[in-house]
Amino acid sequence: MRVHVLLFASLREIAGDSQVEFELGAGATAVAVREELAARWPATRQVPYIVAVNQDYATDEHELSDGDEVALVPAISGG
Repeated sequence: MRVHVLLFASLREIAGDSQVEFELGAGATAVAVREELAARWPATRQVPYIVAVNQDYATDEHELSDGDEVALVPAISGG
């Protein structure tokens, strides 16, 4: 299945693009997106981020469907 991945802030800077396509196996979950991102850009392992699927926050166990939009949004911190 193919999913459209949106990258924001530091993830976008690391990847050098704001959007990428991932080809994942049937039954893949959001954790598969995390794994693919880290495989392509290892520096992303150091960035804490949340996952949203089709504009709804999702857990890593969320099962994806072909054509889903997956947004990866780094955590915002500060004081």
